[in-house]
Amino acid sequence: MRCEFDTARTLSAESLILNHELGDKRGIALALNNLGWAACLQGDFKTGWSLYESGLSLRREIGDERGIAFVLTSLGWIEGMQGHYEKAASLLEEAYGRLKALDDKHLMAIALSYQSNAAIVYGDLERARTLLEKSAPFIKEVGSKWGLAFYCYTSGIVAHEQGNSKLAEELLEESLSLFQALENRWGMAYALNFRGHVKLEKNDLDCALACYKESLHLSRETGNKLGVANALLGFGRLSHTVGNQNRAARLFAAAEALHLATGAPIPAFIRARFDREVSAARAALGEEKFDAEYAAGKNMAVEQAMEYALQNVASAW
Repeated sequence: MRCEFDTARTLSAESLILNHELGDKRGIALALNNLGWAACLQGDFKTGWSLYESGLSLRREIGDERGIAFVLTSLGWIEGMQGHYEKAASLLEEAYGRLKALDDKHLMAIALSYQSNAAIVYGDLERARTLLEKSAPFIKEVGSKWGLAFYCYTSGIVAHEQGNSKLAEELLEESLSLFQALENRWGMAYALNFRGHVKLEKNDLDCALACYKESLHLSRETGNKLGVANALLGFGRLSHTVGNQNRAARLFAAAEALHLATGAPIPAFIRARFDREVSAARAALGEEKFDAEYAAGKNMAVEQAMEYALQNVASAW
């Protein structure tokens, strides 16, 4: 799958060169969008932003209203993933207004979904729930399978964080099934990762481990660094739960370092747990030993951290 991403980026880069030679501004903008999306899916938000921004200038120049709204939606998603809630909301609200004027219900649904995701990352669950309810009729009307899969994923997070773990499990299962049907490994990785958290907190350790392992495998395969960071954090939480604090400290450090490297912070709905479990690991190990383990994890290369998470898993129990 990572090969497919690399191929897509290569083809889009070739398309960009060709459209430059032809002087086709619409074609250039489309190629920039494709390159931006591929970069973001692999956790390179800085490059993605730059590519989208370049495409936006061209969209404005040629008066492509739908294209402008689409790029604003994508930029809002990037800001939301990076925890910049106000910027994300501003961009996505502008995009939604433009799309409403165009009566583009498909992209309206996406803009609302991205707003809800930004609210979740920030920790505003009530706002997220309101936006999800607003997006549901549009998703149903346009029949977007991806939209429904993403809706179920984000709704599952909100349900769990608001205390309805049964509904959360049902929604995450549906999300995973839909992403699998679409062969969308990016979505599968995210749904599996949060499902792992839900199972971990129900003390279903075997299922949690299976979810984290598959999530890491999919993220590794697609080159999604943010997905890898999420999975490493899951492995750290599992190690902490079973009492292996040395391993937990290393994995927590590796996960946080990779989150920082992608520019996407640990989301608010996980951050509180992370901080609490890091503090517990520090107390269990003592300052000196914890700091040594944390430093070791922080300095791991990404591949090394993934191998560490997967190797000798049984010994962590």
